[in-house]
Parts: sequence; C-alpha cells; structure tokens
Amino acid sequence: ITIIFVMNISSLDDVSLGALRTLLVLAEEGNATRAAFRLGVSQSAVSHTLARLRETFGDPLFIRSRGGMMPSARGVEVVTRIRTMLDEFDSVVGEPMFDPAESDVRFTLAVPDHLIACLMPRVVGRMTELAPGIRLLVQSLRVDSPSAVEDDRVDLIISGQMRPAGSLRQRTLLRDRFCVVSSPDHPFAAAPSLEHYLASGHVAFSVPSSQSAIDRALRRLGRSPRRRMAETTSLLSAMLMCRASALLTAVPSVVARELAADLGLVYRDMPFAVEPVLERAYWHPGRQNDRAHAWLRQLLADTVREAGYAGDAA
Repeated sequence: ITIIFVMNISSLDDVSLGALRTLLVLAEEGNATRAAFRLGVSQSAVSHTLARLRETFGDPLFIRSRGGMMPSARGVEVVTRIRTMLDEFDSVVGEPMFDPAESDVRFTLAVPDHLIACLMPRVVGRMTELAPGIRLLVQSLRVDSPSAVEDDRVDLIISGQMRPAGSLRQRTLLRDRFCVVSSPDHPFAAAPSLEHYLASGHVAFSVPSSQSAIDRALRRLGRSPRRRMAETTSLLSAMLMCRASALLTAVPSVVARELAADLGLVYRDMPFAVEPVLERAYWHPGRQNDRAHAWLRQLLADTVREAGYAGDAA
C-alpha cells in the first residue's frame, strides 16, 4: 500500500516547529486540555494551532471519539513522520551526547616525563575502568608541544615551565613545592642547610626560554646561582644523574615521593623559600565545549585530586 503524503505547500511557511510539537503532544495526550497544560498554553491556543494544521495538511488529523481525540489515518502518518523529523532536528541543534563507557574517541596528550611516570598510570587505570574504548596517546612534552596544541594537533598538554600562547584555555592541575633529591650519603641529606646546598654541584632541570624559580629565589637572598654541573629537560634523568654522582637536583615533591625511594635516593625540604610549582593543562579554545574533551579534563583533575597531588590547585 502506498500512502501519498500531501501538504498544502502554500501554507507550509506558516507552520512553526512549535505547531508541529503541539501536534505530537496532542497525539500523545488525546485531549486538548491535557495537551495545553503540558505545553503551558491555553486550550484555545491548542485548538487554534490544530485548526491551522488541518488547513495545512488538508485533513482533520484528529477526530473526537468517546476515548478522546483520536488521529485520523492521515493524522497517524503525519505524526509518525513529524516525530522522526523533529528527533533528527533535535539531534542537530541539541547538545551532542557523550557516553565515556561507549566512546571510542582518541586523545593525544603531551606530558612532562615525570608526570608520565607519576600521574599517567593513575589516569590510564581510571580510564580503562570508566571508558574502556577510549584510546590515549601520551607523548613526552617537547619544545614544540605548545605550537602543536595551538594548531590543534595535540588535544591537551600539561606544562609547568613552558608558556603557550595566551589564546589557549588553561586549568591549573597541580600546585606543588620543590624538594631536594640526593644520594643517601650526600652531606645535604644529613644536614639540609643552605650552606651545604650552595656548596654542592647541581643537576638543573631546564626548559628553553624558561627562567629558574630556584635561581630567582637565590638572587632575592643575595646569593649566587646554583653551580650547575649538568642540565637536562628530563626530571627523571636529573634524578638518575644524582644517583650516580655527588650532585643535587630539585624536583616537585610529588615526584620525590613517588620515585626517590625506588631510585635509591632520598629527598629533603628546600633550605629556602621558592615559589610553588604549578602544572597547568592547556588546550585549544575550539575544544572548550567538546563534551569528550571536557570529560578528559575533569578526569585529569579528579585523578590529581584523589592522588593527593592537587595542593591548592583551582
């Protein structure tokens, strides 16, 4: 059986989405009064809308019966098609849904190697539990990582010293303090004084174009900068160098707590005040309202907080 769906085209421009939704509610309620209550309008407004739709479709659409207003044969066809059309319309203009348990989205992150070691195992553990289909590609943070996120080639970077362009969105994930790491038999380990600190050689963690918070603090004290015996862009490498030498290095306390003992090292508080370590997440502004991306950002923040890393992070 072929049903020919005909409308009065000259009246089509007069039909609003609200009128079509009124038709669907009327079909579901079977009563103009109940439909009006559900729509928040008067019964006369529903009746007026129905009269216009009858003219547009060239059919009564609804017929009064003992059980209420029943759709005509044409009414059934019209309601079915309009319901499909409005569902598709709502899916286009409505907020896209995101279900992490069902998603197979892929994220690319650039993360400092010390957070790859300390934080990312926890993130991956939560992700495999909550979103087993999501794939995570974690890259070591590099000098060009800020430009990669600015170009939207990387979904998110975490950085404490690199400062990407101001147009990027950001969130502070971790607020930490520096600790001094050394071999157990280093003089500083037994007597963590400023004198022992300054008399020692150091492995410095450096990022191009960054200025050391530690050396800034020493200058405020009127002291000379550290005696840098080696420099590296990897905190893990800096710690390993200390294990094989009589050098010191300063690392965030989260790194010291997680890794020092396993590497055969000890850590002590800094012997002078240093500004806090801030690790921030950065992402492209075009990702701000992406539900999947927002879920990832919240997952990172929740993991940091539950691990006790957040400090006073916002």
